[in-house]
Amino acid sequence: MATSTQIEPRFQAGRETHRPQAMLKRAAGLFRETLFVNLAATALVVVLKFSVTGRLTWHSLLVSAITALIFSICIGNLIAIAIKLASSYLTAKYSPRNLLWLTLLISAAASVGCVIASVMAVACGLFPSGAFFSLIGGSLKMSVLIGLIFGLSGFFYEKLQSELKTTQLELRTHQLEEERVRKLALAAQLSSLESRLRPHLLFNTLNSISALICEEPERAERMVERLSALLRFSLDSSERNTVPLGDEVKVMTDYLEIERVRFGSRLRFDIEIPDPLLMIEVPPFCLQTLVENSVKYAISVNRAGAEIRIGATADATMLKLTVSDNGPGFTADAIIAGHGLDTLQARLSALYGENGALDFRRAEAWTVVTVSIPLNKK
Repeated sequence: MATSTQIEPRFQAGRETHRPQAMLKRAAGLFRETLFVNLAATALVVVLKFSVTGRLTWHSLLVSAITALIFSICIGNLIAIAIKLASSYLTAKYSPRNLLWLTLLISAAASVGCVIASVMAVACGLFPSGAFFSLIGGSLKMSVLIGLIFGLSGFFYEKLQSELKTTQLELRTHQLEEERVRKLALAAQLSSLESRLRPHLLFNTLNSISALICEEPERAERMVERLSALLRFSLDSSERNTVPLGDEVKVMTDYLEIERVRFGSRLRFDIEIPDPLLMIEVPPFCLQTLVENSVKYAISVNRAGAEIRIGATADATMLKLTVSDNGPGFTADAIIAGHGLDTLQARLSALYGENGALDFRRAEAWTVVTVSIPLNKK
């Protein structure tokens, strides 16, 4: 209890010490906020006075400028305080009635500021003490008029600024929500496409294994090991839209080795992909899909077999993966909806939009299929 009674007075004293400092900081901040407006009001008053009287001397100009500045500071700061205190209520319930209350509030603040400024002008010796009431009488109308002009202008400017910030915040929130929904839709679309791709891969590989189980069980066992690697890759990439090209090359090689057990010397392939490109991210099974297409249309239909060439090139903006074969080729009519190249094209569109492309062409005796992937996906 003794310790508590000793700490409490210190805490109270510290709080009392910081309170005047906080008030001084607020006053200084308010002075900075209203300084430009007060200087503009001072200039306006001086111009109006000498445009009416027509008498201009350096002494009268200096006295008028100092007097106008005192009035502007007193009136301007009081109006700013009054508007700050009432702005939340007036903004939330904006109506002609509240506009009338705002006008009366500004007029009252200007009147009080005029009285305080008159006292300060007399105290500074700018006017004799006997001229106090005449100074108030001559300045009150002008003070209220200019106070209303600057006060109402400042209030509506701040109101518009506040509404603009609110609108911008709502727009940004709406854009973020749209982006989140778009990403969720994209993820669902990719998941649907990949769910059709992987069973198709598994079905083809199991057919290859079943052909060897009775005749060559050891080779079938090695094929099962490679299939296991394929399935492991499929599971590892299930949570990702892209994988390193090096991983894609490995799974493609496993697939080709599985098919070479099935087709023997009929299947010949060559891979030429520069090492610097192996870290670039690509969609899972994109190369394997192209190779599977070549196996289907070049190897399986040709007794003599065919050769498959796999390559990759890149420039500053685009990676191009190319699979070529010297088989009889195929046409667009041969592409089955929901399988192979059609599924790959859908995945590229979902990931890269118009920047991702799948093209195939005939170059002399070769069928060339190319996947184009942008390197700077936004």
